[in-house]
Amino acid sequence: MRALVVGAGRMGRFHRMVLRDLGLDVTTVDPDPSMGADHAGVPRGRFDVVCVATPIAHLADEAARWVGFEGHLLIEKPAAASNTDARELAALLVGQRVAVGYVERFNPCVRAMARALADAPPPVSAVFRRWNDRPATDVRLDLTVHDIDLAGHLGLACPVRFDTRAGSPVKAREITVRTDGGACRADLTAHDTSPLHAQWHAFLSGRAGCASLKDAVRVLAAVDVEREVLAA
Repeated sequence: MRALVVGAGRMGRFHRMVLRDLGLDVTTVDPDPSMGADHAGVPRGRFDVVCVATPIAHLADEAARWVGFEGHLLIEKPAAASNTDARELAALLVGQRVAVGYVERFNPCVRAMARALADAPPPVSAVFRRWNDRPATDVRLDLTVHDIDLAGHLGLACPVRFDTRAGSPVKAREITVRTDGGACRADLTAHDTSPLHAQWHAFLSGRAGCASLKDAVRVLAAVDVEREVLAA
């Protein structure tokens, strides 16, 4: 199988590595000339898989170039810079095999929490803590979107608080869900597996679990709500 990764930045390099690990023949390009490639030179040949991993501001435009693509198209999270752009992109790519890269769904600690919650009393509150040591241009679009997606993926219908920080001296990725029976906690760093490998394997093999553009629209709508609350 032949794969194209559009984006030579940090996430693009990760996707290239994983796809090569899975045995695909990978070509990498970048639409930014400063990265050593001319946008006009992005190949339009026959590919079985395309991964769009550009900066967030360009995700929707780059993904829209693949309208009618018959292979597997994975768009890095959050798929677009706004809810409006995500809805337009979903309409353009309707009927195609598309996934959005909310890779934390494939974190084994998240999967263990989902199993634990299935046997627990209904949740009454939840806190997601995500402290990253790297800076972020937009903390909500870069980081909080992961946890908004997980809250929906875990089916949490209770009040949820997102504690998200960039440039923190301490790294943390934790979920605490309180129920009438106590608390269920998950440290999302407490594993030695590769969720990115698991995500690609699930997508390429047709297994359930990957986020869709419908999920991306839902997450970005929630981002808009959070911003409105903070601005009030």
